[in-house]
Amino acid sequence: MAPTKPDNARIGRYEVLRKIATGGMAELFVAKHVGMDGFEKVVALKRILSHLAFDEEFIAMFRDEARLVAKLNHPHIVQIYDLGKSDDSYFIAMEYIAGRNLSSIAKKARTRGESLPPVNIARCLAQACEGLYYAHTRKDAEGRGLEIIHRDVSPQNIIVSFSGSVKLVDFGIAKAASKVAHTRTGVLKGKYAYMSPEQLSAAPLSAASDVFALGAMLYEILSGIPPFPVALPARRAARTATPAPLPETVPEELAEICTWALSASPSARPQDGAALGAAVGDWLAGTLQRVRALAVVERALALRPQIIALQDDARTAARLAQRLLHAIPPFAAVDVKRPGWESADRATALQQQVEGLQQQQIELLQAAFTHHPGLPEAHAALADHYRDRHERAEEDGLDEARRLEGLLRHHDRGGRHQAYLSGAARLTLDTDVPGAQVTLYRYHEHDRRLQARQVEVLGQTPLRESRVMHGRCLLVIEAAQRLPVRIPLFLRRQEQWSTSTVCLPHRGALAQGERFIAGGAGWLGGDPEAHSGLPRRQVHIDSFVIQRQPVTNQQYLRFLSALMAAGREADALRFAPQERSSRQGEPGALLYGIDADGGFFLKPDAEGHLWRPDWPVMCIDWFSACAYADWWAEQTGQPWRLPTEAEWERAAGGGDRRIYPWGDVLDPTFCCMRRSHRGVPMPAAVDDYPLDESPYGVLGMAGNVRDWCLDLFDPDGDATAPEDPDDRAVQRSVRGGSWFFFENSARVASRFGFGQGNRSDNVGFRLVRSVANAASGSHPEV
Repeated sequence: MAPTKPDNARIGRYEVLRKIATGGMAELFVAKHVGMDGFEKVVALKRILSHLAFDEEFIAMFRDEARLVAKLNHPHIVQIYDLGKSDDSYFIAMEYIAGRNLSSIAKKARTRGESLPPVNIARCLAQACEGLYYAHTRKDAEGRGLEIIHRDVSPQNIIVSFSGSVKLVDFGIAKAASKVAHTRTGVLKGKYAYMSPEQLSAAPLSAASDVFALGAMLYEILSGIPPFPVALPARRAARTATPAPLPETVPEELAEICTWALSASPSARPQDGAALGAAVGDWLAGTLQRVRALAVVERALALRPQIIALQDDARTAARLAQRLLHAIPPFAAVDVKRPGWESADRATALQQQVEGLQQQQIELLQAAFTHHPGLPEAHAALADHYRDRHERAEEDGLDEARRLEGLLRHHDRGGRHQAYLSGAARLTLDTDVPGAQVTLYRYHEHDRRLQARQVEVLGQTPLRESRVMHGRCLLVIEAAQRLPVRIPLFLRRQEQWSTSTVCLPHRGALAQGERFIAGGAGWLGGDPEAHSGLPRRQVHIDSFVIQRQPVTNQQYLRFLSALMAAGREADALRFAPQERSSRQGEPGALLYGIDADGGFFLKPDAEGHLWRPDWPVMCIDWFSACAYADWWAEQTGQPWRLPTEAEWERAAGGGDRRIYPWGDVLDPTFCCMRRSHRGVPMPAAVDDYPLDESPYGVLGMAGNVRDWCLDLFDPDGDATAPEDPDDRAVQRSVRGGSWFFFENSARVASRFGFGQGNRSDNVGFRLVRSVANAASGSHPEV
């Protein structure tokens, strides 16, 4: 109902402007008083209802309120200006507060399906505590404590002005503590929902009684319901019980303050408004600091989408630069190279922006701690940041991963990344022979090489989600009448690793010098230092057998002799090792000799070096290597061929992210490379460098000679079929290091393109053959 102006427009010397409320004992008006100097003062007038105007006890209480509150002068207590009588009814003129009481504010929020923010409630409570403490500790003119107890603290009696200031009103039943008593009829005055146990049981009251009422009021506003039942028979018993827990949405510290204020024993509560106000103030100060700190965290998190977008752009620009520059010969003019350089510069600039934003993000999150030390959200954001960077660093095999893991552990206060940090992976494995024993080995570096040490027997196949720590490891699978199978792995943190059924070769299934590579998923690429390296990717490869050593001169001589014996002299001459021709389209000089009977033999080359039978064959083109593979397939009845790039890299590195076949560190004594020789670099026998050995026991994949592969070469690894497959200029992939080159070419992930019609004393080959997979139900056999 809208406020109305009463019929009698004056109460005493006050002009009534409008009525704003009528209660059970009094009515409330807004009025004004015009002084002699014309100064207008707006006041609130509280007038006793006519039926109580002759109740002497009530009149006395009304007068007491005016006299008592008039002694109080505090910003959070309503100020009394005047006490008077008009038309046989008493009135009080007091400070007019433009605002609403806390009860109506909370009710209006609830009707909108909302709740008052705890910070706003705490601000109101803190101001009310200040006002009550002043009343509790007020002294009279002689310095004696009045200890004024309000006795009717409730949301209805706390007015919040539109400016946010709080005023305590309605001290109508307030008394000095020494004079507090019940009425002559024994009826308690006040609102039952907020009364303390001592007020209900007529025990002496103290400042702690008003504190209890503040706690009950706080509970009701936070939860929407009173802390205790209102039913009359249960009132006194209920006050000694513990109220139901506040909703989980209420901040824990504020809920603890509320519970403290509602303690049944007065001595267990805050003893006055100051004690309760200090607790609320401390929480409020911390909360406001937390709000400021969270705003800083939000600013930091807002940078993340920009960082991710820039990272993607930088990777795209870097790949484009690699592609553009790879297709350009070194002698090309600057104008030709400029687009590739510009793309590379763009990638560098973008990455610098990423690093700058990441540093800004870290600085913001660290700054949040200056507002709120130990802020969980800042720790969580930093943990997420370092988790992301750690995943990238560990994915790329960077040494920085260890430092980032330490930072992640430091900031993971809530344990959200505990499972990730534990590093456990789950391994599922089955074999074509049930009951095969699976033994786990861990790789440890010794003398700069990785060596496998047994850790535990995982059990017999089938294995189902066996728990295995992340990282580089080796599985050895053994069964009766079968050859042991080795599976090197790199298990990511929390990875669920599984593979197709592993086929175990029968004993005797492999010839001397052959190695079995079990099919399944494994890691390829991802070495940023590798020549023309591809991004790291997980690739499934079917099982295959590879020759332990490259094809030697001795083996190749037999091939050429067989061609001659079969009357294929032209083919033999075409496939024989040749020097690079000085004239386009013409064959170079033969590097093998031919005797009177038409047989091929080794002879000194143009520099006087005699090639050894156990050197790998060199100076043969891709077509010659394929011809040998076809011939050897006919001889053995097995499908021998050149390896694919993926097969070659799996055989060389095992798929466990190692940089070189033996590990992550290169020493020139490990493989036949340019710096391995005291004098002039030279090729070596295929078994002269036994340390150049892969996890499968394959030799010479980091040095001596590179190997031809089946694949067409493309910097991005996605070459399409050539228009003319016989074009000698079409580039095929060659893999591995050589006796003439340096460390970079020895890296497992390094890739090179070479014209399929070209010959080089750095390029030879070895063969692989496919074997039946598990789906066929057969076993790998020769």
